[in-house]
Amino acid sequence: MTYGGTNWGNLGFSGVYTSYDYGAAIAENREVDREKYSEAKLIGNFLRVSPAILTTSVGSPNNSFASTAAITVNPLYGNGTKTNFHLIRATDETQDTSISYTFTAPTSKGQTTIPQLGGTLTLPGRDAKWLVTDYSIGDTTLLYSTAEIFTWKQVDSKTFLVVYGGAGEQHELALLSTSTAKTIEGSGINAKKNNSTTILGWKTSSTRRVVQVGNVFVYVLDRNTAYNYWVADFKRSDSWEA
Repeated sequence: MTYGGTNWGNLGFSGVYTSYDYGAAIAENREVDREKYSEAKLIGNFLRVSPAILTTSVGSPNNSFASTAAITVNPLYGNGTKTNFHLIRATDETQDTSISYTFTAPTSKGQTTIPQLGGTLTLPGRDAKWLVTDYSIGDTTLLYSTAEIFTWKQVDSKTFLVVYGGAGEQHELALLSTSTAKTIEGSGINAKKNNSTTILGWKTSSTRRVVQVGNVFVYVLDRNTAYNYWVADFKRSDSWEA
């Protein structure tokens, strides 16, 4: 449910109360102060800049990608693109404790076990995450990202990528680039060049970090900070403009 309302005279449905907005993103009085609204905004912005998801084929759920059977992955395989999407969730959907795991993903550079810089990934209880591989961001390819994508935008020769993760989570992404990473805001970003890729690893904090890799500027946020980010709505000039 996107927003709640008033079921005057049972006009909507006789089996509910007069007032209803159970778990709605927007409250019945139209206040926008619920976390579910912010989560819907994050998902909407991700899908908006991910046209490859429209042509994917849905694979069978399995737990062969993760290092533990406690994790199940719903893969979406690209048709006509190299991009694959992996929806990571707990096998037991009622589990409310965090799960530590590593992830082995098929990429254009072969099977890659993530994270490559050490440590483990974390899936909080009753949560789900998107992990992308061979994801296009303009003129650059994101080989993989365990951090979720808020948005990206190419402006002239520069590309801006905004990613986020939950508080205290370990995350990692890799760009197909031979450029050396340069932290231009904040600290705590580990970087390594390997097999024609530049790998960035970090632990999520409330402090924004910005890293430059060639012409790509990666903005690293925590989830609550991402809630307060917005994307300006410019007229598009590509085939998706219509």
